[in-house]
Amino acid sequence: MFSHSPLLARSLLCCSLAINLCWQTAPAHSTNQPPQAPSQASEWRAAAQTEVEAAYQLMRANHPGMSDPDNPGFAAQLAQARQTALEYAQKVTNQGGFRATLASFTTILQDGHAWVGPNLPAQQNTVRWPGFISAWRGASLLVFRSDEENIPAGAQILHCDGVPADALMRQRVFQFGAQENLPGHWWSEAYIVMQERDNPFLPPLQQCAIRIQQETHQVQLKWRPMPPKARQWVDESISGERLPIGRRWLADELLWIALPDFKPGKAEVALYNSMLSQLSTERERVRRARAIVLDLRHNSGGNSTWADKVAGVLWGQALLERAVEAYSARQEVWWRTSPDNITHVAQTIPDKLRELGLQEEADEIAEIGQRMQAAARQGEDFYRAGHGRKTAPSLAQALQAQAGDAPRLTPPVWVIMPGYCASSCLDAIDRFKLFPNTRLIGAPSAADSTYMEVRKQYSPSGLSRLVIPVKLYRNRPRGNNVYYTPDVLHTDLDWGTAGFERKIRSLLPK
Repeated sequence: MFSHSPLLARSLLCCSLAINLCWQTAPAHSTNQPPQAPSQASEWRAAAQTEVEAAYQLMRANHPGMSDPDNPGFAAQLAQARQTALEYAQKVTNQGGFRATLASFTTILQDGHAWVGPNLPAQQNTVRWPGFISAWRGASLLVFRSDEENIPAGAQILHCDGVPADALMRQRVFQFGAQENLPGHWWSEAYIVMQERDNPFLPPLQQCAIRIQQETHQVQLKWRPMPPKARQWVDESISGERLPIGRRWLADELLWIALPDFKPGKAEVALYNSMLSQLSTERERVRRARAIVLDLRHNSGGNSTWADKVAGVLWGQALLERAVEAYSARQEVWWRTSPDNITHVAQTIPDKLRELGLQEEADEIAEIGQRMQAAARQGEDFYRAGHGRKTAPSLAQALQAQAGDAPRLTPPVWVIMPGYCASSCLDAIDRFKLFPNTRLIGAPSAADSTYMEVRKQYSPSGLSRLVIPVKLYRNRPRGNNVYYTPDVLHTDLDWGTAGFERKIRSLLPK
């Protein structure tokens, strides 16, 4: 994708079901390596046009929005994405224009679960910077880290080339990626303002007015290749350091549970299982904790099973199941029965789950694939699953104590929420917020459309890759592109663990 960070891009690749996993469909070309990139201006232009058409056709053939009775305008929106991108494609002369063209297609869709991005060799991915990283905090564009002696961290970027900071965000971030109407994307994507990727539709900035200790300085920008440490600074600007999966007991019985990844490999699955076992063994200590922190920094979604497992251990499995049942009683899940979607659900996901030792989850998703096949044989565009009940117990009723429940978890639970939190990361927030002792701290979240459970697919040429949702939700309690606002906004420039610990401790009862 043209303008998304590695963290946000990962969040856009992942999903939301009872299982919530996604893997890519095998590329149409013969190797997993990117194909040779164009070299001439005319070749870049032709490639851009070809990839836009391929994206349009693949979305039409597989996206559930094409048959969504609740979104009759989707086909026109997809056609507009094609038209807009083809207009850009006519002016493409280089890889930057190629990237921007694909990003314009994605921008029109305004859906983190449906996008197209380039699949180019590494040497085609050069990024330049002016010696400092930008970050958004509250309502200000700030310098996060800097290699420039005269530009310190914390300095405020007022305007560049006469364009105010908020307008810079709209121009240089939201014109070619992300969603302007999501406050979380302001937090997670602000680094893009101070990056250059040879986008011919956005000339490099020349000069910025930067406020340093109450004085405004005019700074000439000197663009050069971005070093590895600067890429690390980007991740730190939106997430702080990454903690390993697991639980730690801090002073005064503060329990810190790090959940940085819902897409675990075998090693991470072992860490999750170990942590869950520890929490089960320590349940009485957990109940007496001064506070519990659920740290979702670096979490970009994946498999919502892990959030359910954590919630079940903390609040009790029986209580969780009743609460989820009440919360989602009217929800239905419709799976688009295109051939490629069926192959993905019936074969790709189960195979990967079994490789991770998750046999029960593999069987569950394989059964959905079989039902999709049966629906397709009947000429149905969807396999329809879910309750869709008109009446159900309220959440308050579901949370009432019943015989057999585990003892109640009463300590305050603080959930650290990053601005790119979407997909299964948002599913985790849904689960944790079912319980009244949960509060959120951090940035506003990202959001999901009602199109979920994505898969990756390469275009026929291999020059681009797509993320395509497989299913749609009807009557989902969290609406289309609805985000969470934190109870406590963490506007500190540094998003490190120590800062969050200090802030959370200051909020606890004395």
